[in-house]
Amino acid sequence: MNKHEFDVKMKTGDMFAFMLRQQYFGTRGIIFLLFLVIVLGFSVFKWDNMDQTARVIIIFVLFIFLVFSPIQLFLKAKLQAVSAERFLLATHYAVTEEGITISQSGEVLELLWGHLAGYKKSSKRIYVYTTRVSAIIMPKDQIGEENYAYLLTQLAAHKKEFLTKSLETAKHIVPQDETEEDEETVVNAGETADSETVKETSED
Repeated sequence: MNKHEFDVKMKTGDMFAFMLRQQYFGTRGIIFLLFLVIVLGFSVFKWDNMDQTARVIIIFVLFIFLVFSPIQLFLKAKLQAVSAERFLLATHYAVTEEGITISQSGEVLELLWGHLAGYKKSSKRIYVYTTRVSAIIMPKDQIGEENYAYLLTQLAAHKKEFLTKSLETAKHIVPQDETEEDEETVVNAGETADSETVKETSED
């Protein structure tokens, strides 16, 4: 069986790119862009007739959406990347025709393609969604061209299988010294890598 294996260590830039995608793409992103266009259009046509207070309010709103919000997301991404325990160590991935196996610190999670909710791709990363808000981030510069192409091929080939299996049925094996329960347990949906279910690709 063909297997492609690689390690990924989460970086601030990768987490930030994912948070930006969550914040500004999809329904929330469309609403944000419409609001921004309306505010900019109103400002252009009415600026000369506005009083000082109205101008200050518009500048403040634009600052919040265009400057403050992205900076806030970056700081949040940096904090997660350098402090979240699961991101401090590299995560090992094995991709086959059956699915993706995730390993870290002796803990193993086996996801079949049917457990996945969808995926998105950009020129630099593939986001493999396990829920509407949780995804496995696969940076192209860490997994390599060949692995990136193989992963994308498998995702596209098995797209019809997405959401056909409950994530709770995924095989989850934890180290024996960390639990008194049976070695094979169910995974809690949402415990995969952090943060719109899609079944098609989209380019950044």
